[in-house]
Amino acid sequence: MVLKETTIVIADDLTGANDTLLQYFKKGAKARILIDIDDKEIFDNEADVWAVTTESRNVDKSLAFERVTLAAKELSSKLNCNNFYKKIDSTLRGNVGVEIFALLDILDKDAAIVAPAYIDEGRSTIGAYQLLNGLPIERTQCALDPKAPIYDSYIPLILTKDITNPQVSSLISTIGLNVVTKGAGPITSKINELIQEGKKIIVLDAASNVDLEQIALAIDKCNYNVLPTGSAGLANAMNKKMGDDIIQNIDFSFENLPRLIVSGSATKLTYNQIQKLKDKKNIFFVDLKVQDIIENKKDEILEEVSSHLFMGDDVVIHSSNIASELEDEKVLSHLIDAAIAKDEFSSKITDYLSELVYLINQKNDFILLMVGGETSYKCAKKINSSYLEILNNILPAVPLCCDKNGRIIITKSGNFGNINTLADILNFFDKLRTNEKNENI
Repeated sequence: MVLKETTIVIADDLTGANDTLLQYFKKGAKARILIDIDDKEIFDNEADVWAVTTESRNVDKSLAFERVTLAAKELSSKLNCNNFYKKIDSTLRGNVGVEIFALLDILDKDAAIVAPAYIDEGRSTIGAYQLLNGLPIERTQCALDPKAPIYDSYIPLILTKDITNPQVSSLISTIGLNVVTKGAGPITSKINELIQEGKKIIVLDAASNVDLEQIALAIDKCNYNVLPTGSAGLANAMNKKMGDDIIQNIDFSFENLPRLIVSGSATKLTYNQIQKLKDKKNIFFVDLKVQDIIENKKDEILEEVSSHLFMGDDVVIHSSNIASELEDEKVLSHLIDAAIAKDEFSSKITDYLSELVYLINQKNDFILLMVGGETSYKCAKKINSSYLEILNNILPAVPLCCDKNGRIIITKSGNFGNINTLADILNFFDKLRTNEKNENI
């Protein structure tokens, strides 16, 4: 075992679980993401760190509380472990406060140390406000998420959202850059002081990776049993003490398979990333329309996709144009006629995509790249993946995984990366193919 003790990561979506677990894998840990927690065979194999997605970002607060509590209770029992990391979105989407309080209760932790900054992705925390590339998150494209819109940037306010108990705000405190920049010692002293005062959630500023590393050291040094809470940024900082990144030589079968890219993400960034792929050759695009989802059209798409995959072409199936379609009154009337509420339609899209991937999987072999947390989870669940084991590091927050059936799977958050990210992922495999050819000459 690489780590001193088994670690469990609780995330609210699959891409978040994946990008956080990757930070442990890079230090040599055996890392596994649970899709189906009830699959008993999963636990027959050891791992240094486990992650589970509760798929609770886009559900109501009571269901989020229930799912997080159940996951923590089951994994703590099955793995005989109380060493947890709570993964939260670096733009604070979802039921963040509710889930943290749920874990504090079920795990009997003294407090949660919350540092959501992810500096490498432009997310920083200053004055307890969450910023993206220097802007308050409520003023960015992330705020337009159709399922988890962002209305505030002040983290203590976000954490109390939808919590009716008026005393909750008195349990939250902050530690600013004036303390964080002084290093682990002063941070530790302040954490100890606040917990002694009865604070249950402590939000820390971070404007650099050094800040996150000092926070990680303070978490280790503090006198209390705390719950580290953050994005992949804090997870990476907490693993810095394990030394430099390690290249793990994990054997896996890499065949010259086509790539199937499936995206249910509605972000502008994903749209731009998909448009950038149109510069590459031998890619067949399926631009889904609202009517395709309403009428559940699959036969013609299935036939076309299967044909292209069989010929070795890559295929992109995406819903990036649907958001603009839904601004048309005529299209909205079609939703009304089909008795589908506009705010429920994104779930219809991901359900449709998972069914389509299931059908394609019956006919073709391919490398599966999924974009968006809900899309990734539903597709992986539908094809009975059960778990994902990390095999390699494609990009800083994009792992290469293999499921229990031997499928090569990649997941990517809809808000991650730059315009070239999807192209960079495909280039990763192109380089592997080139290397294999050279080795065989």
